[in-house]
Amino acid sequence: MFEFKLKDNTFLFAVECKYRSNYKNEGFEFEVKDLEKYRQFEATKEIPVFVIIGIGGTSDNPEKLYIVKLSEIKHNFLSKEFLARFEKKDINRNFFFDSEKIELR
Repeated sequence: MFEFKLKDNTFLFAVECKYRSNYKNEGFEFEVKDLEKYRQFEATKEIPVFVIIGIGGTSDNPEKLYIVKLSEIKHNFLSKEFLARFEKKDINRNFFFDSEKIELR
């Protein structure tokens, strides 16, 4: 969980990180029980959850990095095409939390 303060406002959100050395069947697959656990956490805490997915390279330096808001995930399999919408192009730059759009980039 993270706390982001901006002036008089405080925003809480959570991040779950996943890494795979390669795509599986041209995408990324969650364990169904994991997705259920994340959704239950999000509902109980009433805060947004972001899933950061690293693919390729190493876990501390992936080739590809995706930031997906949990509410955008409808199935446990995410295709490369789906993930492309959430790619963090410059993985060496810091993350940015957009408090107006409730997005992590």
